[in-house]
Amino acid sequence: MLSAGKSIFYMIETNPGAGTGVLLAYWLFSKDKVTKDSAPGALIVHLLGGIHEIYFPYVLMNPLLLLATIGGSVAAMIFNTLFKLGLAGPPSPGSIIAYVGMAPKGSTFMVLLSAVVAAAVSFVIAAPIVRLSNGKQSLADSTEKMKEMKAEAKGVAVSEVKTAADNLTAVAAEDVKKIVFACDAGMGSSAMGATVLRKKLTDVGRTDIEVQHASVSEIPADAQIVVTHQEAFSKSQKECT
Repeated sequence: MLSAGKSIFYMIETNPGAGTGVLLAYWLFSKDKVTKDSAPGALIVHLLGGIHEIYFPYVLMNPLLLLATIGGSVAAMIFNTLFKLGLAGPPSPGSIIAYVGMAPKGSTFMVLLSAVVAAAVSFVIAAPIVRLSNGKQSLADSTEKMKEMKAEAKGVAVSEVKTAADNLTAVAAEDVKKIVFACDAGMGSSAMGATVLRKKLTDVGRTDIEVQHASVSEIPADAQIVVTHQEAFSKSQKECT
């Protein structure tokens, strides 16, 4: 609920500080070079791009890091409660820019400080965990595991996706005439993907290939190749049969 034009509830899930602390710990203390080198880029996407999901695989690599994210979030909420902070609306996406931008007039610095508090506490807890980690699970494995968990959460069994992929018919490159990018609504990610692919095909001289975008429920029957995300794979495969 809003009180005096602000609400502390807008600060619970959107604070990027907790994830920032985890990524900083990997950047400084990870023993795996691939993970260490990937952390700065992930930090930029997380902190400035507002895509918090990018740090989830890093936590999956060592579930003890949940203590860091929880600790950072709790510390920030205690800070916010003590100083009666709140945001005027939900920051979307959850970048530090949007987070601070939704601060009521006169409380910008304190709202920014709440993110710093979350990051500091999260980092202090995450640093020794990352340093003592044996690195048994790679970042790639954790990313794949996260995708499988998301698919299962949406009711799509990974085995179903793999079975559907095995049943697809191969198409020779020279015979491809129509490619369709598909997503839930047929806009957004599919439209951008189709635009990028269309340009790349033009650059290599394949102007004979038609590239479209569509929703997974309206895939053209004459589509030879369908590009979609894993969660929608089974549904899109059914629409093409």
